[in-house]
Amino acid sequence: PSFAGVMDWGGWAITLGDKFSDGTGQNHPGQFDGKFDAAPDIDHQNKQVQASISIWLRWLQLQIGFDAWRFDFVKGYAAEFVGLYCKKSAPAWAVGELWGDMQYDDSGLQHNQDRHRQDLVNWVNATDKQSTAFDFTTKGVLQEAVKNCQYWRLKDSSGKPPGLIGWMPKHAVTFIDNHDTGSTQRHWPFPDDKVL
Repeated sequence: PSFAGVMDWGGWAITLGDKFSDGTGQNHPGQFDGKFDAAPDIDHQNKQVQASISIWLRWLQLQIGFDAWRFDFVKGYAAEFVGLYCKKSAPAWAVGELWGDMQYDDSGLQHNQDRHRQDLVNWVNATDKQSTAFDFTTKGVLQEAVKNCQYWRLKDSSGKPPGLIGWMPKHAVTFIDNHDTGSTQRHWPFPDDKVL
């Protein structure tokens, strides 16, 4: 199959006001669009962009053999678009990377991280539950607990796990590190001496 014209994006596919925009786009960034200055902000509200991404995802499935999606930096665009792309491509499974700030005070990580995990719940719900989410809340709480021998952190005030897994276990993907947090970037690494 040919992609001639399908993914030939110009300035029309970039949100207005973006530093890469040529002014021919249709929409300004949505209220949930986070800035990522290293690349153009794609206008996911644009129907032609939606159609071409959907075609590309189906091509990845049918021609290449992919059967699941990992959506990176999902705070860069509204969750509804992840839901839309999943509905259009019907993956076996999907996960989004919503890495938000946890709550800290003078003594370190606060015990109650309900706001953080509620953000994950809200994101999953906004995809119409078409995608799971990496459980950054559990990652943050778990690494704090093992680093400081504070195992009391591993349950919330209701006796449940303190991350997304405690509220929406079917939609929580637990992990201890990924390409951003650990590996070579090490922006927020799990303690090396605690990994078996």
